[in-house]
Amino acid sequence: GNTEWRVIDIKDDRALLMLRNALPEMPYHNLAGNVTWETSSLRQWLNTEYLKETFSVEELKNIILSDLVNKDNLSYGTDGGSDTKDYLFLLSIEEVEQYQSVFPEFKNNFWLRSPGHSADSVAFISVKGQIMDYGYLATSNEMMVRPIFWFQIN
Repeated sequence: GNTEWRVIDIKDDRALLMLRNALPEMPYHNLAGNVTWETSSLRQWLNTEYLKETFSVEELKNIILSDLVNKDNLSYGTDGGSDTKDYLFLLSIEEVEQYQSVFPEFKNNFWLRSPGHSADSVAFISVKGQIMDYGYLATSNEMMVRPIFWFQIN
């Protein structure tokens, strides 16, 4: 793509890549009310406009359509919504816990795809690298975005 990506995992013939420098602040969803990763405007944008603007036709052939499990928020019981299939996505709370040791020092807050304490809030990572499972209002434009994806390396 036309940006820098950081490898955070390699499994067999694929690599999990995370955007090195977060995208500018933007809302998780552009409408007030209940939202899940499945229904978010951010998911829609990442997997259409951003995907097409960022990667060449040749690169797109190697981006893997991933099966994502969107779990409920374990602390608050907030519904995570339906599982999805996405090319580009955000980390879940569970994935952050799995990969946290490979993350660089964060310089900004950024969205996760997991729900927050209520159906209109979304979990995020703080500037100190902490998982904030209570979340923040999904329509806020104070969080940055770090998309990730699986890339076929063979």
